[in-house]
Amino acid sequence: MRFWLALAVLIGAAFCEEEILTGEDKTLADDILQNDGDWSDWSDCSASCGGGITVRSIKCYDTLYGRIVDPCREVHVSCNSIPCPEDPDYIAWEDWTDCSAVCGGGTRTRNGLGNDGVEHTETINCGMQSCDTLDPYLECGKANVMFVLDSSQSVGAENWYKVKQWAIDVISSLNIGVTETHVGVVVYSTKVNVGLALDESYDAETIKQKIWELPYLAGVTNTVDALASVVPAMEAARRSDAQDIVILMSDGRTNVEQDSLLDTAQQIKDQGVTVFTIGNTYLTGVNKKNFDELKAVCTQPSEDYYRGVEKYDQLQDIVDSIVEGACDVTQIIECGDWSEWSACPVSCDGPGQETRSRLCQLVDSTGAIIEDNIERVETRPCGMEPCPEVVCEDWVEFTPCPIECGGPAEEILTRVCELIDQDGNHVGTDIQEEKRVCAEEPCPEPTEECPDWEEYPECPVSCDGPVEQIRSRVCDIINYKGETIEQVIREEMQNCGEEPCPEPVTEPPTEPPTEPPTEPPTEPPTEPPTEPPTEPPTEPPTEPPTEPPTEPPTEPPTEPPTEPPTEPPTEPPTEPPTEPPTDPPTPAPTAPPAVPAVDCSTCDYGPYGIVVYLPDPKNCQCFYQCQRVGGVEGAYTYLTHHQCCAPGLTWRQTWMTCVTEAFKETDACIEIAEEIPAVEPVVVEESTCPLQVVPGKSEYFLNGGIEVYCGDGMVFDLAECTCMPASTDIVCDSDVLLYFPFDEDLHDHSCQRAVSTQTSEASVVLVEDAQRGTVAFFDGASSLHVGFIYNYFADRSVTAWTVTVWFKRTGGTELVSGLLNNGDCVGSPSFGMHLGDGQVGSVSVDTDVSSAMVAIDGVQVMHDDWQHMALVYDGSALNMYLDGANVNAVPASGAIENRQCAMNIGAEHAGTEYFEGFMDDIYIYERALSAEEVQTLSGL
Repeated sequence: MRFWLALAVLIGAAFCEEEILTGEDKTLADDILQNDGDWSDWSDCSASCGGGITVRSIKCYDTLYGRIVDPCREVHVSCNSIPCPEDPDYIAWEDWTDCSAVCGGGTRTRNGLGNDGVEHTETINCGMQSCDTLDPYLECGKANVMFVLDSSQSVGAENWYKVKQWAIDVISSLNIGVTETHVGVVVYSTKVNVGLALDESYDAETIKQKIWELPYLAGVTNTVDALASVVPAMEAARRSDAQDIVILMSDGRTNVEQDSLLDTAQQIKDQGVTVFTIGNTYLTGVNKKNFDELKAVCTQPSEDYYRGVEKYDQLQDIVDSIVEGACDVTQIIECGDWSEWSACPVSCDGPGQETRSRLCQLVDSTGAIIEDNIERVETRPCGMEPCPEVVCEDWVEFTPCPIECGGPAEEILTRVCELIDQDGNHVGTDIQEEKRVCAEEPCPEPTEECPDWEEYPECPVSCDGPVEQIRSRVCDIINYKGETIEQVIREEMQNCGEEPCPEPVTEPPTEPPTEPPTEPPTEPPTEPPTEPPTEPPTEPPTEPPTEPPTEPPTEPPTEPPTEPPTEPPTEPPTEPPTEPPTDPPTPAPTAPPAVPAVDCSTCDYGPYGIVVYLPDPKNCQCFYQCQRVGGVEGAYTYLTHHQCCAPGLTWRQTWMTCVTEAFKETDACIEIAEEIPAVEPVVVEESTCPLQVVPGKSEYFLNGGIEVYCGDGMVFDLAECTCMPASTDIVCDSDVLLYFPFDEDLHDHSCQRAVSTQTSEASVVLVEDAQRGTVAFFDGASSLHVGFIYNYFADRSVTAWTVTVWFKRTGGTELVSGLLNNGDCVGSPSFGMHLGDGQVGSVSVDTDVSSAMVAIDGVQVMHDDWQHMALVYDGSALNMYLDGANVNAVPASGAIENRQCAMNIGAEHAGTEYFEGFMDDIYIYERALSAEEVQTLSGL
């Protein structure tokens, strides 16, 4: 039996166009003769016209006899089924005319003469794409578009031209170019012909001409091989920033390898290619399977990617539909809700025009935003009704001018008018107005009224100053009406304690200092005139080094009780001037030891030349801040600011910060409590605050004689020795270290209530921004200082830190400009954010492990547009975020270094590299925010 079956298989191999085996016999035959390799190419057609045959074959392995059978199987199909010139029905056609319209619908025709002597005319539609100007945001994005066109015998020669014209009209609506959309064409029948490669031409007119010249193939429908040829054609010209699109047009089901069609189509779609299919459904009732096949080939859902027409003339009706579908794939415009219609500018006798708008954004096929904040506007006519007749009363008097001066303002004259329609009916009332200018003359200048100055507080030092003292008063600005329109703080400054301290006494007496302060006022006026030779006062002139310590304790106590009542008023004016000079050494113990004066002009101000620090040689708890002001060498002004550490801390010069008892060093200063007795001893508890209150000004305190402002909503609490919220109902987030919303003022609104100060005239101001509301504007000539960060990292181990800010840079990009940092006075900053030379941004931290600042540089930023930047340090890495996305991270570890500097907002260094633009919502955390938390802040 297997022999006869094998014989039948061999017969079938030779005449495989006709299937002679079926069912189990065919399955067994396929097992015996197994395909070996690929099908051969199609042979040349046996005829150039009139219909011919083309063949392809495949060899098999004969499992029964262990041999190769070649050819084993063959496929025979028809080809070139077009009339030959000698055929009776052949027509010699002239060239087609050009299209009669560029768009909106035209025609092109051709004439021909048949072999039967009959003249023929054919007309097809063309230029069917819409003439309406496309919305620029709805035009197609960048794409690689491959047309796959069926040129089989069932299409017909005349319809083939309609297919090509349809493809040309679709291309007319695409933006063709080297950097824009590329077009390719595959023509297929029995054989497949890549008529135009994707990278062959980028000129739209050239591409259209090549498509028009594509020949009619007139064979069978071989859709499988056509789609298979698309894969390498698109791979060869693929672009990462362009969407791949295939547009397949066929009039029926594939005649060759039907079982593999869907697998081939899926291979294309698996590569991210969007597949559109167009079918001619004129045989829908007969060949319904044909078009179910095309619906399965396209991208799903088929309702969006399949189009059907009943005849080829209708292809032109779906040109715009195909274009819109392709455009939707390449880019999409997404819009918000429409606004309300605007008020009509006319109430009647129009037409007027009302408008409404909405904001949209354009995204490409990857979901990336191409353009944001696109405004779409719609209009409609309004006010078309006829206006009624107007009947008005007489004008009344002008209203009084709303102001007296400082205008111009307006006075208004009104009258009431009745509206009468065409039928004489009252339909409404109208108030008509006339206006005139008033109060144009300027108002008198405001005056300033101030209370008397208060006395300066007591100088904190008695000598070896100077120490600056400031006193202030609140003055009222009074307008011409006598109303207070503003209050300003006026300040005066003086130096105190400028006298040098006296030299120390080498051998200060031990006993006399206890008695002279109490008794001498009564003794000198009574005794010197009566008994100078016999009493102790006669001994000091002869032996001052030896006698004064022994005699005064014995004699003075005996005399005061007896002598003072005798003659107090008689001789005091004459004798005291001669004798008292013998006792000057007695007050010496009350003077402080000699210390070197602080001279800020001798300091090394480093490369920036702005601020340095020196210890207070008379008090280990205090230090001097030296500031150099000026611009050229030799012409500087030096300002000395005296400041003290918080209770329980002492100044350590080598670290340039205040430290606890464990880290104290006292070599460079004198400990006041042990070596400088107070001139007027006062009983003071050990916990007494070194700061002082300012009488009548609860929001201020004195630090070393300098008046310091606590900040808005804050008062000085002497018991706590710090500034506290004036109200206990302040709402704040304890998780946030500092928060500058820039909604009401330029200060911190966290629980700290830190105060910011301008570095020059008030050139950082609050303004309104269309996107973010109230924001801070920096004009490129000033910045904000925040003293809260001063010495913040001292005696701490801060290994986590986050800084975020919204910014929009409007100034020039050729220079560096600082956003936030705290390093303008001593070395590099502990942390920093700045914009570099060009449109780039940078973040950095300085730790006790790194030998230099750890920085992320060169990140591209936008100009004149809002962006959100974040610095996140977590003890193991420094991360930089831009608009919620992590753009870079570098390794970093250790605790953040301390700097004795205020925080800068809007400058890289004090007085230099200012930021010009806008800032909003600055957050600082003493922890590392997660990526999700940063993304949340970037969306606020």
